[in-house]
Amino acid sequence: SSPPPPMCHLWTPILALLIITLALQPLAQPDWSQVETIFQEGDEVPEGRLLVGDATGIVYSSIKGDFPENKTVLIASASKWMCGAVAARMISEGVITLNGLVSTYMNTDDTTLWTTDPDDVRSGTTVEHLLSFTSPCFDNTCDDSTLDKEECLWQYIYPNCEDVESGSRFYYGGGHMEIFASLAIKVTGLAAWKDVADKYLGEHIGVVNQGLSHQWGDSPPGSVFTSVENYEKFLRYVFLKDQALVSEMEKDRLTSTTIASSPVTPLGQVWHYGFGNWLECNSTAWDPVCIDDQIFSSPGLFGFNPWIDRKNGYYAIVAQFDANLAGTRNPPPYLASVIVGQRLSPAIIDALSGGSSQPSTTPSPSPSPVPTTTPSPTPSPTPTPTSSNTPAPTPTPTPTATATPT
Repeated sequence: SSPPPPMCHLWTPILALLIITLALQPLAQPDWSQVETIFQEGDEVPEGRLLVGDATGIVYSSIKGDFPENKTVLIASASKWMCGAVAARMISEGVITLNGLVSTYMNTDDTTLWTTDPDDVRSGTTVEHLLSFTSPCFDNTCDDSTLDKEECLWQYIYPNCEDVESGSRFYYGGGHMEIFASLAIKVTGLAAWKDVADKYLGEHIGVVNQGLSHQWGDSPPGSVFTSVENYEKFLRYVFLKDQALVSEMEKDRLTSTTIASSPVTPLGQVWHYGFGNWLECNSTAWDPVCIDDQIFSSPGLFGFNPWIDRKNGYYAIVAQFDANLAGTRNPPPYLASVIVGQRLSPAIIDALSGGSSQPSTTPSPSPSPVPTTTPSPTPSPTPTPTSSNTPAPTPTPTPTATATPT
């Protein structure tokens, strides 16, 4: 009689059928119900927009209340991230260098705009100091509305720089980037900041200064009007870009610097700064482990909060627009959007991982109420393109302090 067939021959058709059956099963879809619930509940964002993306593009979007798609808003300090990206490309293309002195770029053989006097602390200011907000020139207040930005720079911002060594202190304010923008215009020979931004950023992400695009006002640190959809293009650009371009933006610039002013102090958290973007740290003291968390953001005054979570492979925007900054909201819009973003993060990670991620053991941030005595800027009901800075709590005064950022 013939020997029995090998067992492997018997299993072959069964395994083939099993493989085909599994291949025909629909892929499990992310469950965004928890994300949606968190976004829709609570009163920190009365009406607004949530958008989430990963390497494939936009993966989730939600609207709360009256906040239609393509609504264009003033994003305030979320503009700083874009300004940092412009600088990063200029650096990568060799147009400027990080350690280049500001005086080198500002002065010509015929004109000396920036001091070179070694006894003046401003003489040692570099491009890196401007972009990391560690220059002595944080205040961008201009008391004469008849002046253009260049006149304001040389008549108000530059003379009011403080007597503090560059690189020794971080002070959140628009003056640093106002100076950088003037420097960039001079170096490139372009007519205005929006032309610099279009050349070194807009043209690379398919969004230029026209139509419902990134409409730059005359204050680079905080005057962009744009929609969530258009800002997503920028955020995806930074998210996907090779590290050669973004590594300088995301590097911690405050490792040995005193933090004199930070707008997230009311959260009870200590964040660090790169070039135009924060390095978030959900801790009462800066912890080097936050470098490994790789969470970068740039929340704006009126509640536009974009962030990138590189460790977990996604980017997101929580957007609202509230120009009522007279102290009627506690926390103010920018902190409210940060709180919601941090609350959403574990649920977003869980959805993207198909529910396989471990629940976060870190509680959602519950900041102390923002003191009502903290000064807040009070713009007109319809903000103008010159609005620039996320409000910073008044810091402990230093002996040389002469101004408070707006």
